[in-house]
Amino acid sequence: MIGVFDSGLGGLTVLSALLDRLPQYSYIYLGDNKRAPYGDQASKDIYNYTRAGVDFLFQQGCALIIVACNTATAVALRRLQQEHLPKHYSPRHRVLGVIRPVVEVLKETIKKEPENPGSRPSQVGIIGTTATINSKAYETELHKLGLNIEIRARACPRLVPLIESGNIMGQQAALDKVLAEYLSGFDDLDHLILGCTHYPIIEKDIKKRLPGAKLLSTPRAVSEKLIDYLGRHREIKIAVGGQRKIYFSGNIETSAANLMKYFKKLGQIKPTVTKALD
Repeated sequence: MIGVFDSGLGGLTVLSALLDRLPQYSYIYLGDNKRAPYGDQASKDIYNYTRAGVDFLFQQGCALIIVACNTATAVALRRLQQEHLPKHYSPRHRVLGVIRPVVEVLKETIKKEPENPGSRPSQVGIIGTTATINSKAYETELHKLGLNIEIRARACPRLVPLIESGNIMGQQAALDKVLAEYLSGFDDLDHLILGCTHYPIIEKDIKKRLPGAKLLSTPRAVSEKLIDYLGRHREIKIAVGGQRKIYFSGNIETSAANLMKYFKKLGQIKPTVTKALD
């Protein structure tokens, strides 16, 4: 069984992509919407929330967990892998994040492109939550690639609350205004990393603002790279089956409505409230 953890709705974009590419496995999703957004919270709290989410999913029988939250990946993943898992779980239990897959896909994309005139560096933008951007996790991974790139990162703290509200359609003017502000000065980008799993929900709106940029989306990258990962790690045994469960830590009414609104193919899965993260 594969677990998918996020601070709220965003990780459902990853779950949807996994169901498209790897439908043979069972999945359990946990969205900690009670404490969303994570992007404005202290690092110690983000770690504690993510650890609790991982523990819950392992207790449900998951062999592998995707931390489908850029903020949690940036702030908590390495510590979980290096400290928490070795102490409490067997080597067969794995927790993966979402930043490295995106960076790997970007590298592959750039290497396929013709060199820019005059060896101009490829312009790479990153948008994400305040915690993700402040962590510089993407820059750290990107600088390891040895590519001719220039990086510009910008925090977009108002986007997640707007998406989590579930009323984007009714707030189109507000969304347009916020995007105009956050994407200002990005017109010359060659690539834009959507550094939050909520952002694919508004990907079309972002693309309208930056028609010349190639958008790097977490769900596509994670699903593609998970196939590679499982192929290289045959020791990870994930039972085949069609079970799908969705848990939230808070407001189930809004969450269920948003499932139908944003993720129609997941709408038939009735979400459940869990008190495990209290």
